[in-house]
Amino acid sequence: PTLQEGDKIGARNLLENESLYIGDIIGYNFSSAKCKGFGNLTTLVAHRIVKIKGSYFVTKGDNNSIVDPCYVTRKDIRYIIVNKTQGGELNETGTNR
Repeated sequence: PTLQEGDKIGARNLLENESLYIGDIIGYNFSSAKCKGFGNLTTLVAHRIVKIKGSYFVTKGDNNSIVDPCYVTRKDIRYIIVNKTQGGELNETGTNR
């Protein structure tokens, strides 16, 4: 399932030892994740993990054609998406696993 603009999402804090996987949808702040070209933009985004490179997560918005220009680390993640309404459903982990 994908997120569409205007979907309502449910989120919770990421647990300390919780594993993250490709396909998980996470919420993070552009400025804390050192997004190239976004400076101090404080926008909080909900984007999907598309690749894991060591301790960094590569993310992409479901409606975007390219990955985010960010170095997202675990400490940057504010929440994990657990459900949504409108246009589809996610299971309890926020993925289609």
